[in-house]
Amino acid sequence: MTNIIGLALFAVAGVLIYTAIAHRRKVLAVLGNTKIEAENDDTIDVNSLAIMGKIMPPIIVGILAIVGLKSVFMYFIVDAGRVFSLFDLAGFLALLAAYGLWIVFKTKYRMPVPAAPSAHAQTGTAREPLRPTYQDG
Repeated sequence: MTNIIGLALFAVAGVLIYTAIAHRRKVLAVLGNTKIEAENDDTIDVNSLAIMGKIMPPIIVGILAIVGLKSVFMYFIVDAGRVFSLFDLAGFLALLAAYGLWIVFKTKYRMPVPAAPSAHAQTGTAREPLRPTYQDG
């Protein structure tokens, strides 16, 4: 019973890893062997929020790494071993790593959604080139 917190954290980390891998498999099954690149750099408008999908995952993973290092440092500085075991600390670090993996998989592997028909398609005038849009799946 002394390691119940660590056990719960490892369980949540396992669920995050499982859902990330299941999402990746689902996207790969839909897209087949096509190149997995969410959007080409030339299709992203720099002034739109879509660029955040490429910028934020490395920042979030970096912040998670800093939080993990600070947690280990503070665990030993404040002598948290009196309250929490090393198993609890390992569970917390596993949760941070699993969340980082989940973020990376959810942003890299996105399901393509067919673009809505444009006004040109309804009027029969010249068509615009189709660009796939993406959503979380």
